[in-house]
Amino acid sequence: MARQRVRANGIELAYDAIGGAGAPPAVLLHALGEAAEDWSDLAPRLVAAGHRVLAFDLRGHADSAWAGSYSSRVRADDVAAALDVLGVRGTVVVARSGVTDAAAWEALGAITAPTLLVAGGPSSHVPQERLDEVAARIPDCTMVTIGGGHHVHRAEPEAFARTVLGWLGAHA
Repeated sequence: MARQRVRANGIELAYDAIGGAGAPPAVLLHALGEAAEDWSDLAPRLVAAGHRVLAFDLRGHADSAWAGSYSSRVRADDVAAALDVLGVRGTVVVARSGVTDAAAWEALGAITAPTLLVAGGPSSHVPQERLDEVAARIPDCTMVTIGGGHHVHRAEPEAFARTVLGWLGAHA
């Protein structure tokens, strides 16, 4: 992947970009404590399926700048601002992101895009019941449980990629 940087929302974010510039964009967002490289298994599969991949290091992670606030809202604003600066529209977003604050929890009902929620099953530290609640709050959400724990995309990369690509194909 080609390491690049963009200044948005008052900070500098690092990101990797692969795939054709004219291909439909897919944005990959890592979990807290991780980095863009967390998606090294999925990114080439998305490119092979015809997407341009942008994998960001979120603020305070890896090569991106550190800043004072790390709420879900601020991280979302960072990515939205970066996409605006880069002129990216109509993107698919792939994220193993938690609902970490009350504002994010309340915002789930405002999501209008079809959404796939992939659960890691009973070995994940996130209770399945909590994921059921998340899926119920998002108006057009499909939840699939693969197993493999919290980092299901790393524990079960084939099943995860097959699930994501199959869902994307059905929602093209």
